[in-house]
Amino acid sequence: MEETQQEVKKNRPLRLSYSSLDKLSQCPYAWDLIYNQKKRPDEKTLALDLGNLCHKALEIASLGFGAQEITQEHVESVMKAGFFGTGKMGKNDEVIPSLSQIIDKYAFEWIDQDPKCIYSYDERIENFYRYAPQFFKKQRELGYDSACSEVNFEIPFEDILLFGSIDLILLNTKEKKIKIVDYKTSKKAYDHNKLTSPLQMYVYLLAVNHMYPDWEVECCEYQFVLLGEEAAVTSKGWQKRCDTKLRKLISDLLSYKETDTWRPIPSPLCHWCNYCCHNESSKQYADECPYYSLWTPTNKIYEVNMKWDADKNQKTKGFFF
Repeated sequence: MEETQQEVKKNRPLRLSYSSLDKLSQCPYAWDLIYNQKKRPDEKTLALDLGNLCHKALEIASLGFGAQEITQEHVESVMKAGFFGTGKMGKNDEVIPSLSQIIDKYAFEWIDQDPKCIYSYDERIENFYRYAPQFFKKQRELGYDSACSEVNFEIPFEDILLFGSIDLILLNTKEKKIKIVDYKTSKKAYDHNKLTSPLQMYVYLLAVNHMYPDWEVECCEYQFVLLGEEAAVTSKGWQKRCDTKLRKLISDLLSYKETDTWRPIPSPLCHWCNYCCHNESSKQYADECPYYSLWTPTNKIYEVNMKWDADKNQKTKGFFF
């Protein structure tokens, strides 16, 4: 007898991306809202729009790597024009506004100096234009002669599937060596603590080892493209720590699913969460979570709006008022 569609879905291996694992580590309650209840806000921010545009400019510029010199004009043309085309996962159309459209849309934020970044937004764009040609030139000098950008993957790990997209894979075809690159458009570069067990890079490493089993991954590197900085993952034992972290997160997730108990983890991150009313950018689902931290950048307290009661939550599960 053929399986029903529901049975097929039930028996299908669990698929997890790094972003979903990261969200689970931050707050299982938010994970439940996103991935179980499908409450996914479609709200844009300056950081998101600018990040998407910079990633797209680098993706398109890297298509010529190995065949031509990558110049400032290669990235500047995409920044000025924006992008409309097929999304990186091959689904739906991708629309990315141009730099001028982003500046117009977020005019006040653009000129407001962020104390957490030593550069203004205009200076960050100048850094970006200088960074791109220098970065690609350096990779050629290091012996990399080919590149693959926005590489989609889906690989088995234990009883689940890990999937995602890698910003850039650089190849030294003569020596069969690889560098994994992830672009970051953050305000600050990662400090040492962020590099001791970078789970995102470990997932990418697993994927590349699966795709290129006979090649050597000689470097995993974060490029902070608006700051002109880079950080290689070199901490001793980082892969083992990440493997332990990954297995624990998967175990925790299966436990949450079995008990259907998704506890919140209130922290200062609540201030930027799409489900917290403290987040000024959130509109669609701003009142979904009552357990948020009352911490704000101007009132740094560690109290919560409502305390989590696991027993009470279980008793009311499934009832709607």
